[in-house]
Amino acid sequence: MTAKQVAGLNPRRLLQAKPRPRAGRVTTMRMSKKAILLVPALALALAAAAAQTEEADSLSDYGNARGLALSGDMGYYTYGMDDVNNRFNHGGNNDIHGGLGYGVAAKMGLSKRLAAKVGIDYLFAKRDSSRTIGATTYNTTVNMPATMLFIGGEYSLLPMRILNLKVIGGYTLVNIFDGKEKSSDSSDLDLGSITGSGSGFQVGLGAEVFLARGFSLEADLAYNYSKIDNATFAGSAADPGSTDKNGTVDYSGLVAKVAFNIYLFR
Repeated sequence: MTAKQVAGLNPRRLLQAKPRPRAGRVTTMRMSKKAILLVPALALALAAAAAQTEEADSLSDYGNARGLALSGDMGYYTYGMDDVNNRFNHGGNNDIHGGLGYGVAAKMGLSKRLAAKVGIDYLFAKRDSSRTIGATTYNTTVNMPATMLFIGGEYSLLPMRILNLKVIGGYTLVNIFDGKEKSSDSSDLDLGSITGSGSGFQVGLGAEVFLARGFSLEADLAYNYSKIDNATFAGSAADPGSTDKNGTVDYSGLVAKVAFNIYLFR
């Protein structure tokens, strides 16, 4: 620039003039602004995704076998009481083919699919009969309730979001509880006790629907093998039509029941 050109420059215009940023610097500034805007948006997206994942995990955990559960159940048991029905077929027309049962159970999850279970059920089994002693005929009731202990577990075949399909199996111990034949008339004639115990197994399928976190409704269908081969029919009065005071009392058959479960410490 020549001296004439320098002399012709306006000092005020020189002071007001702004330097032009380089092209690379402009691009960097624009990218920085975009990054600043993207950071909070990305944080919000991650927070929403985490919330959805937590909600999905909590729902899917409904069907998780882990945790301690207490339950109450009620159902119907079919029996194979041919020996008992033949022994007491001298009166009455309602053979024993089944009865109601109710009980309680507890299970502890060992993994996502496997749980150990123990429970006890009270089974009803009775029929009407009659007995003639001397010249007097008495209407009687043969009552053979039993307690059945179950020790086993369950394995989840298809644990889904709020539905759990599983297989159930275990060892059973059945015991006749205060079995006897008594007069159903006004008299208190006691015609003998019926005692015995035996072991067996139970295997079946179940479907558990979770109503809310920690609460579920369950329906089971199983086969129960619980046979007492050497039950004792004490006293000649309890042993009509047979000279053998030992006989078979068979609680084996299908079981259909429903249960309400409460999960603790999940």
